[in-house]
Amino acid sequence: VHGIDVWGELSFIKRMLLKKADEILAVSNYTKDKLLEKHSITSRKVQVFPNTIDPYFPIPASVLRNNDLRNRYGLAKSDFILYTLTRLSHTETYKGYDKVIAAVAAIIDDYPAVKYIIAGKYDDSEKRRIDVLIDKYGLQGKIILTGFLDESELVEHYQIADVYIMPSKKEGFGIVFIEAMICGLPVIAGNQDGSVDALQGGETGTLVNPDDTSEIEHAIRQALQNDIRSDERKLEQIKENTLEKFSFQQYKQRLRTIISAN
Repeated sequence: VHGIDVWGELSFIKRMLLKKADEILAVSNYTKDKLLEKHSITSRKVQVFPNTIDPYFPIPASVLRNNDLRNRYGLAKSDFILYTLTRLSHTETYKGYDKVIAAVAAIIDDYPAVKYIIAGKYDDSEKRRIDVLIDKYGLQGKIILTGFLDESELVEHYQIADVYIMPSKKEGFGIVFIEAMICGLPVIAGNQDGSVDALQGGETGTLVNPDDTSEIEHAIRQALQNDIRSDERKLEQIKENTLEKFSFQQYKQRLRTIISAN
């Protein structure tokens, strides 16, 4: 079970299937807790089985920042790039990029080199909402929407950034976080959902209250002050810590252990 598939009301057949199952694997502690809360499943038959990096994800050899795409978006090498990759939908307003926009507005006078790239397909309603926020905060030229990204460009877009940020509230796990960290990016995520597991309880990134704009602002300021994007050793450590926990090899080994135990 991943997240939204078990957080809400379920059909009779799905409820029976959960109750009849010998073992249920939840991708995060958050999803497990929601499953127990919503459907009265016995906790002893639910265990956390975290997600993995896609075995076909092209893990980059270098973790250092890649400036090749910056010209496309009119970015200078000196710009400090915050980055979010997600679907932008007016029906899914829990990803937190609106809070990040507000936080950028609060720091832009102190850090005029900050730019915020939001990548991913958007619908017209959500695009209008974001445009209103940009106008409200006077952030024209500071917030960049890329639209849909081809998979072949995912790694390059992660690596033009200095920080990956997505203070979401309804992530079943958050594979995007482990993708970013495997590309060498420091990560800021929300502390109220499966993102906590993806960041290993805050060991590999910064967790913030996704409803608290001032806390998000503080995390961004800290990232600016402790900029590590030129420190290859620290970036490699982020990558290695993430692979150690969430590589496909580790995923297969966890599955073997579960099957063997049953």
